[in-house]
Amino acid sequence: MPSKSLTFLQQSTTNGQGRLYERSPAWRSQPTVLVPVELQHAPGKEHSPDAGTFKQGSRPSASLLRSSKSCTSGESVSSLEPKLHLLLKSKSLKPQALGPKDDVSENDYHFILDAIQFDDHLACKLSYVPHLQQLFINLPTPVHESILAPLHTTMGAIIQSIPLPSVLHTALHIHMNTMVEKDEDNEDDEDKCNLGIPDMLVQRETQDAEFHPLWPFEISFSQSSEAAEAKIQLFANKNPHIEGGTHFHIAEAQTHKLPHDEWAIEQELDKKKVERIKQVDGSAGGDGISSCSHIWLQPLKVTITMWLRPPNGRLKTTNRRAQYYASAVLFPQQDTAGLQNVQRLFRRTLERIRDSTVRHLEVEHPSCRNDPLIALIKPLKQWTVPDTVVIWDACVDGLETAAKQTAYRRYHKWHESFLKRTIDEVEGAEHVRANKRGRRH
Repeated sequence: MPSKSLTFLQQSTTNGQGRLYERSPAWRSQPTVLVPVELQHAPGKEHSPDAGTFKQGSRPSASLLRSSKSCTSGESVSSLEPKLHLLLKSKSLKPQALGPKDDVSENDYHFILDAIQFDDHLACKLSYVPHLQQLFINLPTPVHESILAPLHTTMGAIIQSIPLPSVLHTALHIHMNTMVEKDEDNEDDEDKCNLGIPDMLVQRETQDAEFHPLWPFEISFSQSSEAAEAKIQLFANKNPHIEGGTHFHIAEAQTHKLPHDEWAIEQELDKKKVERIKQVDGSAGGDGISSCSHIWLQPLKVTITMWLRPPNGRLKTTNRRAQYYASAVLFPQQDTAGLQNVQRLFRRTLERIRDSTVRHLEVEHPSCRNDPLIALIKPLKQWTVPDTVVIWDACVDGLETAAKQTAYRRYHKWHESFLKRTIDEVEGAEHVRANKRGRRH
């Protein structure tokens, strides 16, 4: 089978708020490092990635050259190092790096997760749809971050309010972009320990250094809804601790397309006597964000979907029973009744997390031992979930600004590409004329 390339990107911190309509140095905080990763498949064998394929991370090269359980290659560390250094030299950003990659086996996906597990600078979002063998590679955008940031603040405050004294050596934390691993007792697919990286995760950490993923959150934009839900389902399938799952899906009314008549936009800029546009107009909740007679971001619709694990089973994203499922439109027009149902499942998920943590602590500190720490569990039992977990308006307060940032980025990326192509064409034509003159003499 021919090899295929999967590309991973590293991104600096971007300005998540503010009215960045005019080009400024902040716009240079775009992904600048690209490392192509070739996954080689031996003829006649199951997909088995080459051990020498890694992405650039924050660790030294030697730490990346570790063995992978899903790797069957017998290459030595010394033979891999030149290949790795070659990969790290690549600095060019290619548009085709993002979006869906077809014909990617599940083994490929898990190998990639193993390779990036300890990459502290990972900026790309990976999602995988097994039955389509499709890997989605996307970068967090201002639109994506505009919902994630306030959501993290709100949920973080609630989790911190849960009374868990440090002497119990059990804690609840909110993590962003951390790897979820399968449960240690799950013996299926022993070589596939790493399951994926959710946008946000409520996790329990125990005195035995165990990590229990409890509630993953996914925010999808320029990514299929199916890929995000498949990731949540994988977490639930491989981890009995998952109590709930939440998915914010941000969809454009139509797929964004580049300008059909590029020179018309350039002529419009010439008439305005400007080299480039300095702002974009419109609304993400109206007709979209546009400038120079082109829509750079189509109108947006944000839908939130929530699942709750049944008492005696695993969470299923296909479950549509009202007590375990709710979905509602959050933007542009809020579905008030639907959001009340989502809020109800948020509260029930937090109650489940509280109750399961109590059960865990009661096993750690059984009453028969007269453990003095037992008394510290009582406040946790009595803790009640706030009536309102999430203020929905806060989740979309920054969406319009973020939409304009995203639209401007699209314009700027197109315009830079257009100017480069124009210069290349002019230089190419001059080179041809110079060659003709040389032949005449």
